[in-house]
Amino acid sequence: MTACSPAEKAGQPGVTSERCHGVVADDVGGRAPTYGPQALEEYAVAPAVCAAWWVDALEDWFVPQSLEVLGDRVLVGGYRRSRDAPRHQPCQIVGLDPRSGRTLGVLRRWEAPVYSDVPTWCRHAGGMEADEHGLWVVESQRLWLLDPDRLFDGSDPVLRVWWYRPPVVGSTLVIDRGRIGLGRFRIDGPARMAWFGIDELLAPGVTRLPEPRRWQRVPQRLQGVARGPGGIWFSSSGTHCAELHAPDGRRLAFVPGAEDLEFVGPDLWTVSESGARYYLDPHERTVPAVLRLDASAVLAGPEHRCGW
Repeated sequence: MTACSPAEKAGQPGVTSERCHGVVADDVGGRAPTYGPQALEEYAVAPAVCAAWWVDALEDWFVPQSLEVLGDRVLVGGYRRSRDAPRHQPCQIVGLDPRSGRTLGVLRRWEAPVYSDVPTWCRHAGGMEADEHGLWVVESQRLWLLDPDRLFDGSDPVLRVWWYRPPVVGSTLVIDRGRIGLGRFRIDGPARMAWFGIDELLAPGVTRLPEPRRWQRVPQRLQGVARGPGGIWFSSSGTHCAELHAPDGRRLAFVPGAEDLEFVGPDLWTVSESGARYYLDPHERTVPAVLRLDASAVLAGPEHRCGW
């Protein structure tokens, strides 16, 4: 008898990968959360998962939102959101060693004078990208530039900060050919991404974003964006379903709860919020916080609609 993939068991068209073959709960690196069930969710691209990890901060109400792979370490951005204080959402960054699954450090909060001499602290951390200037982190009304080498040593990591107002809203970001794009999450329809020249932002004395160079339409429920094969890729998701939007317009099956994403060589990395303590119901299967997938298998996978 031929074994069924998780997707086939769930009645979905699945994927196959020569390099990767999916993971079970015992394969997931790091320390599993004590809350919720340990069984992993079944979904169409699960067989393309090469490796997956938990992060210790999940236990303390951390919600993963963003990702950056920096050599031999992985940075996971997000926020702390508890049921006791749902509106208190300080940005956090977790450093992960993917070889051991060990947490390298946690930046629990950062702040800087933004509008006046009174410091303002970051909230949400919906997107992260690193370039030669540093680590860019976006939230709804502010864009931060941090020193990635000062995240966990107790010193101030803030290099620059900019503020802005609607119609620009920063839910996630991407860097592409000297430009930075800030995309907006909307639950009720497509939204837009605003593009800026990085050189303009880095000019001395600039503390507020200038007018965007251009606007770009982005998918409904935009969660993550990355430069990849053929152009710009988008992820949109809820906690139980996700779509990967290709530059040519195809909508592919992806990891439930997928947020930020990044193409690194043959791999496609993503973070999921489906296993976060705030969102996981006691009866639900879970999804690891960080996943590395076979990019070619995912990109050759089935087209998919979540039906929002």
